Amino acid sequence: MGPANRLSFEISSFHYARQVCFTQDRTALAGLGKRCVDYLRLATGYPVSKAAAAPVFFQMLRPTRVPAERSFVMGIHERRGANGEAGDPLVGILYFLHPPSGPGTWYLTLLLLEPAVRGRNLGTEIHRAFARWAAARGANRFVVAVATNNPRALRFWRHRLGYGEAKLDTWAVPPPKCANLNFERYLEPALFHAS
Repeated sequence: MGPANRLSFEISSFHYARQVCFTQDRTALAGLGKRCVDYLRLATGYPVSKAAAAPVFFQMLRPTRVPAERSFVMGIHERRGANGEAGDPLVGILYFLHPPSGPGTWYLTLLLLEPAVRGRNLGTEIHRAFARWAAARGANRFVVAVATNNPRALRFWRHRLGYGEAKLDTWAVPPPKCANLNFERYLEPALFHAS
């Protein structure tokens, strides 16, 4: 898939999301994995070195049990140029799954930001922009699984974004190796008419 065919959406005047191409974006993804080694250690439950971070990160982003047509990884880029140029750094990812057919529930598998941009409200901005974008494509509910050993993420999803306890659909992703709590949020009706 060439850059012109990638999915994308605007987050703010400083950030945008563009679908990752694993061959073209490999170096940027490897760098992000190394910068997010703290998350990789938390998610895997074992010490991950910076040298091993890239392969572990790629494995997390390319699960074999999820069909490619339902699995999307969006790169979160910091805008340096006027039009979102190739040199814009990758500062995070949003990984999501959508249902096999029709509107409905979308699964937010991972929203990860590098440490340098955490705590600046960017996660909330990403969620807001993604909700508008997804609602325009048929989403009416988001479900997220949050690792119980990640209190920062639990606070973010439950308290900052207002997610409540979820009942999962039957086609959901197989359970991960670590314990998760599942949360859901229905999208506001106003989003369905946003452009």
